[in-house]
Amino acid sequence: DYSPMKGPYKSEWPYGSGFLEAHFTNFLAYKNRDSGVWGKTSLRFSNCILEDNTRGFMVNGKTLLSDSLLVGETNNIGNPIPIYGKTPERSPANRYGSLNSMLQGHSSYDNGGPQFSVRNKFVNYMPNTLRKAAAFVPLRSGPFMLYPGTQFGHQCTFQNAH
Repeated sequence: DYSPMKGPYKSEWPYGSGFLEAHFTNFLAYKNRDSGVWGKTSLRFSNCILEDNTRGFMVNGKTLLSDSLLVGETNNIGNPIPIYGKTPERSPANRYGSLNSMLQGHSSYDNGGPQFSVRNKFVNYMPNTLRKAAAFVPLRSGPFMLYPGTQFGHQCTFQNAH
């Protein structure tokens, strides 16, 4: 849980004068069974590489992901093991062995925002017979689904990706 704050700090309000924007550069997230990045509040990520994560970038609140590479599936297939009598082509993305976890690039939850994805490249986000996949994904359940007024993609490229 990382929430940068600005001072001065007072004992009755430990959060200082408010939240600051955190900026992460050259961040690498590889082979996470849940999210490469799961963030809330004001976050800025640039020049990141997010590969082989079930969800590459899952955020809520004011966020910017820019000039980054998101790869849904790399050539590293991991250790495929039989699950429920089926042997997948790759290690299951979900830690509980679910074969139908959706492969997601930039995902959002709740109704925070604005959320920007700028000049990012999305590679290998394609569905197969066992699971769905997409480069941009809204919250799949709950009170806040896709709200187009707060989620923006600009100058993104897609290679073998929906």
